[in-house]
Amino acid sequence: MNKVNVIPVNVYRHACDLLSMKNVDTTNGGISARFNTLYMINPYGTQELDEDDERLLSLVGDAGNSGGFHLEPVNGHKGRDYTDWEYGGNIGEVRMHGKDEYFRIHDRQDTWEAYEVLSH
Repeated sequence: MNKVNVIPVNVYRHACDLLSMKNVDTTNGGISARFNTLYMINPYGTQELDEDDERLLSLVGDAGNSGGFHLEPVNGHKGRDYTDWEYGGNIGEVRMHGKDEYFRIHDRQDTWEAYEVLSH
């Protein structure tokens, strides 16, 4: 099994729904709802993970001209019957270049049918 260098990503999520006081998962079962620490591929990372680890993220440029970046899982996409990775509401904190950087975690997937319903 191949290994990749990584750096840790701390996950920040909504603590709870203020009305019901229950935990809320807006990721639809995404990895940032299940783990408090994820790992971003980085050639200078001091830790190693198996390349098929479900906690593995990559830093991806946002579409369009926004100039921003987000994190998305490397593994675990459910296939063509599901949307591409979408923002699920959680934030990742990564220590890079001597300072903390914050990125949206795109780890939500919906069926195309659910996407159509939720988009209108």
